[in-house]
Amino acid sequence: MKLIDNISTNHNICIQSMLTSADHLVLVSPFLTESFDEFIHDISIIGVSKITLITTLKDNSPDLFKKANTLHSFCISCMQNSVDFEIRVDNALHGKLYIALKKNQPFAGIITSANFTVRGLSMNHEWGIEVTDTHMLDKALNDLYTVSSKPLSKLELDSIIRDIDDYMKVNPQEKEKKPKLDITRHFKDKFTEHSIGSIDLSSDVRYFIKPIGWTDKPFEENRVLDAG
Repeated sequence: MKLIDNISTNHNICIQSMLTSADHLVLVSPFLTESFDEFIHDISIIGVSKITLITTLKDNSPDLFKKANTLHSFCISCMQNSVDFEIRVDNALHGKLYIALKKNQPFAGIITSANFTVRGLSMNHEWGIEVTDTHMLDKALNDLYTVSSKPLSKLELDSIIRDIDDYMKVNPQEKEKKPKLDITRHFKDKFTEHSIGSIDLSSDVRYFIKPIGWTDKPFEENRVLDAG
């Protein structure tokens, strides 16, 4: 067992170090960076050829505005770097895990407080542990796949991104408050009887509003998931 922090080192360095012997990363985080370009490029060079992303996509959440950028960047970056990928949804997700696999077998994982964001990976005071207990990691993976949705299709991801972008064009002021945006309708059939409860929002949900884009780099319009 190894302590991970953002004080003597940072999570980004530790995750990439763990992946030097991996061909598959399972990345589990409710909040995500808007740009995956550099990270996916770097881990593809060291031999990672697949990423499974498990995150949240909650109806009426301000986080959706950021997630549109996130999903687009993740998909395009994977395609451009010849990395296979899948995206699953768990709307009850709060934990953060980063699990490294080789030939479908997990061999190391980081369980941490750090979201996969710039601040979470390197700036916030976050702590976690790296574990190598394969039985523990197998159980974590089984639990994750049981409670999350089946992988979303490219068509579903395209529709989700398009809906969020279209909503923002019509309601630009909504990024400052809770929107009326139904996203789960695109993938409700992806949930099993074990994961169906993750569609519902908790009555104790808290929303954290973060600005997205800036003057010199606003939202792209009419985005599609095409690496070309």
